[in-house]
Amino acid sequence: MCGPNQQGRVRRLLERHSAIFRLVAQSLPASDNVTAGFGARFAPAVDLFSGILSRLQETCGRGSVPLEVVLLPGRSLVEEPRTVSALYQDHLRRRVA
Repeated sequence: MCGPNQQGRVRRLLERHSAIFRLVAQSLPASDNVTAGFGARFAPAVDLFSGILSRLQETCGRGSVPLEVVLLPGRSLVEEPRTVSALYQDHLRRRVA
């Protein structure tokens, strides 16, 4: 029927535009097709974020200023934890923790 990339695209489209699909999708297990590619797909963004944090930590350390970073969850992570947006937020949280 559809390849993995097409399935993910269709699911994201339905999640964006169908309240009924979002309600049903909340009870479904997360699709491995969606999360499997997160590591490679978002590696440049995560590396950039990590590099910025490292530079901030170095700069703060030279001035003896503690650095604390708090990642606040978006609405989707709290209300719809199985959506692609929520899964991405969880992926980022685990990578930078």
